[in-house]
Amino acid sequence: MRHAASRPLRRTLKLVMSALQVIIRQTWFAILAVLILFPHTASALSCVGVNDRFFLKCSEARCEVSFRAREIPSFGACARRVVVEAVAPDTQEVLLTRIGRVKPGLYEVTLVHRFYSEPPVNASELQGALNAHELRAPRLTVRDLASDTNFDALREQWESQSRKDGWALAGYWGIELLLLSVALYVTYRATSAYRKRLRTKMPRRFIGPVLLQFCVFVVGLLSLGSQTGPALVGLIAPVLLLVWLYESVAYLLQRFVRRPVNEF
Repeated sequence: MRHAASRPLRRTLKLVMSALQVIIRQTWFAILAVLILFPHTASALSCVGVNDRFFLKCSEARCEVSFRAREIPSFGACARRVVVEAVAPDTQEVLLTRIGRVKPGLYEVTLVHRFYSEPPVNASELQGALNAHELRAPRLTVRDLASDTNFDALREQWESQSRKDGWALAGYWGIELLLLSVALYVTYRATSAYRKRLRTKMPRRFIGPVLLQFCVFVVGLLSLGSQTGPALVGLIAPVLLLVWLYESVAYLLQRFVRRPVNEF
């Protein structure tokens, strides 16, 4: 009777010890990756400012802004793309008031805004940027253009650049989604292999699926800590933590709960 009564206690102790071993082993892999990889990848970048270009035609009477080609931050470290647009009359007035009176001719007026600030779009935002503290205000330069400059052709060049930037952005997101899809697929296949080997009682072959998952986890950590590489694939790291928790619970259930009582 005493021996029979001690069986539940031994079974509980084995369950607890095995749970701790599985959880500690897989958590150790994750902690080791964080300690090794993050100090090398978490480095700050200083991005040069974005250019906000206005193209002016000035006569004796007044100046008129023909078009605007402004850069805005894009995805990726210090990446940017160009937006070409017309300029509203109130925005023109803010700019012309700031540069003052100039002699007749063609000009390119460039404002350089901080990369991590919100680039001004309308008149009130532009006025606020120009009135900002000197460390936050944009740098302003006025450059003479050749008198025979064709603004229509010049605008077409900037619009062509804008289209190229749009395609580059689409390609960037395509690569991001492709890498995330591959990481999810590899994780799914590795998890399926783990479950299959668990059902067929092949514990010594668990190392293959778990090692593959760990490699994907490392890629996710590198992505989260990198400012130059793809970022979306970093979402796989927290997913794998949940997968490991599921696998640990499945292992314990298969190892102890579903085994015949007479094995203990």
